Amino acid sequence: MRSFALLPVFLASTLLVANSSSIAGIYKYIDEDGQVAYSDKPVDGAEKMNIRERAPRPEAGFDTNSNRGQGPEGELSEQVEYESLEILTPRNDRVIADRTGSVEVILLPTPRLADGHELIIVVDGKDISRGRHANVTLSQVPRGSHKVSARILDSGGQTLMTSPTVTFHVKRPIIDKDSPLAYDNDN
Repeated sequence: MRSFALLPVFLASTLLVANSSSIAGIYKYIDEDGQVAYSDKPVDGAEKMNIRERAPRPEAGFDTNSNRGQGPEGELSEQVEYESLEILTPRNDRVIADRTGSVEVILLPTPRLADGHELIIVVDGKDISRGRHANVTLSQVPRGSHKVSARILDSGGQTLMTSPTVTFHVKRPIIDKDSPLAYDNDN
């Protein structure tokens, strides 16, 4: 089975290489192995992808040293419209094997988080992090399956964008306390 992890990289690089006025098209089709494939040339049975042109934007992430999101006098701008809020890690349905139960959550708001807005990270239905940090490490996450999602709030506390929910699974070894491998064994 092929991995589709490189698909976004392929599409992005294809769009970067081609000048937006000279893009002939990107075609999606099913290859001989029954897998979804993409090409810049028409293939029998291929569907031409509808690719929207966008004005270049600054690097996605957080804007901590500029006036982005502020008006002429520096007041907060509530006019920012977010295109997406992605959870980059953990990946959906990923098994995380960590004996300490540490799980890194990395978010990507697009465009950058505006001044006065904040991120809420929700794990198993509970708000566990609130602030402007898009990279949070959860500690001592118990064994089993968990769900994580995120929200962007404006300065008034209203939700502007919600991410899709990601399910991840923590695999932690269970060690008998009498085992020579136990952490607090004095032997």
